[in-house]
Amino acid sequence: MISRRTTTEVAKQLKLVKSYAASVDSNFTLAVAFHEVWKPTAYDQDLHQRMGSSYAGQAFLIVRTALRREMLLSLMRIWDTTSGAHSVSKIVATLRDPHTWSTLVDDRTNKLGLQDVVEEVAQHLDTEWKDVLRTYKKYSKGGSHYDAFVRLRNLRHGSLAHTQSPSAGAAGADPTDAEVSQFYEDTGDIAKKVMSIVNATAINYSDTSGVYSHYAKFFWINARGEKTEGHPNYCHREGATELLAKAQPLSPTL
Repeated sequence: MISRRTTTEVAKQLKLVKSYAASVDSNFTLAVAFHEVWKPTAYDQDLHQRMGSSYAGQAFLIVRTALRREMLLSLMRIWDTTSGAHSVSKIVATLRDPHTWSTLVDDRTNKLGLQDVVEEVAQHLDTEWKDVLRTYKKYSKGGSHYDAFVRLRNLRHGSLAHTQSPSAGAAGADPTDAEVSQFYEDTGDIAKKVMSIVNATAINYSDTSGVYSHYAKFFWINARGEKTEGHPNYCHREGATELLAKAQPLSPTL
């Protein structure tokens, strides 16, 4: 039997964990927006040709880098472990308490009425929670993807959110594109299931991706450098090619 004080404390914890879940959703939605607007800048070969080695192309590179940076920062906020962070680590720590978990399940199922439905929903919540823990452990110390997480964290601390001296950062290469992509997908899966478990909200981030991808298509479709016909400052004069050739070519995706 849970005491009144414990019940009050658990209710307070559940209120907090709902706000944590909302923050995780908000940050991942931001990550989706930045990622979808960034993708054409990385993979659209026609866009690359239109930008070319131009002055406009240098601004294009800055925008591309900024989009990638903000996407990674949004993801890392979801995994922040500092005391004031509204992150997945806080959700896991809270819901690992048996009293808190059972209270959450009761809160989700008591209004359903039919016992077989109650049991089905409780089982579904348990399955989703185990999936969240499984993915969370992948990026925890000793997990299969912990080294990739450390590289992402070091990139965030050393280059994205802060500037550290070479001696202050941990050794190791930057994360690969494959590691970033997997981290993005796994974080999205956690965000989706946390919103379902905690806030009883069905989220389809594929739909969200489609919306921002659609926006990005119309934004980038006519982007071009001044060496490409159709740009307002398209260069006709002789000698312009030699001058513009001094601009740096497009660099790798990150």
